[in-house]
Amino acid sequence: MPGENWTYSFQMKDQIGSYFYFPSLLFQKAAGGYGAIRVNNPDILPLPFPRPDYEYDILIGDWYNVDYQELRLALDEGRKLSLPDGIIINGLGHNQATLDFEAGATHRLRISNVGLKITLNFRIQDHEMLLVETEEAYTLKQYYESLDVHVGQSYLVLVTARNQTHGISYYMVASSRFIPLELVGIGIIRYSGFLGEPLNPVCPLLLPYDFLYSIEQARSILPEAS
Repeated sequence: MPGENWTYSFQMKDQIGSYFYFPSLLFQKAAGGYGAIRVNNPDILPLPFPRPDYEYDILIGDWYNVDYQELRLALDEGRKLSLPDGIIINGLGHNQATLDFEAGATHRLRISNVGLKITLNFRIQDHEMLLVETEEAYTLKQYYESLDVHVGQSYLVLVTARNQTHGISYYMVASSRFIPLELVGIGIIRYSGFLGEPLNPVCPLLLPYDFLYSIEQARSILPEAS
């Protein structure tokens, strides 16, 4: 019920990783009913990478302007979901989501596609992302300029902030894939002394139907040798 809270206690086994929760009834996920879950290593087990200085959850997803009850009714009547109206980052619209970076520090970003319908490509302007974990397992460490994140997927990446960036900001971008519309969600990475929105334009988007990029990305992600 609105205004009430519940506490769920459960025992994790051998899982680690980045997840998100959402209600499975009444399609309330479409109204923003979701959130991030972090499952960290037990203290006695070392991380397979240097411990990051900061950590953020990034929940990206498609957004519909119509009420979630109308979307649910459409599905109940056997109709397909229409194309979404936009892309949101952490539940926020254009240029509203922000992350604060510290120059030279390593930031652990847990990126999840919490949307309903479409794959999204995520990137950070002028920053590489070191992929270290997905699907409950650590991966061979590889750098990516962008990542295709399918609905329900989560990736954990490390991003080392640039040096000598006082007052500078950069765009983080989530853009639609494999649909005839070009939808873009934009947030801002802020460095110390933040002076405003980035001066450079948003980084170029991938071609919407570049399936080969997504296939090659999937093939390149390999489990870390045990």
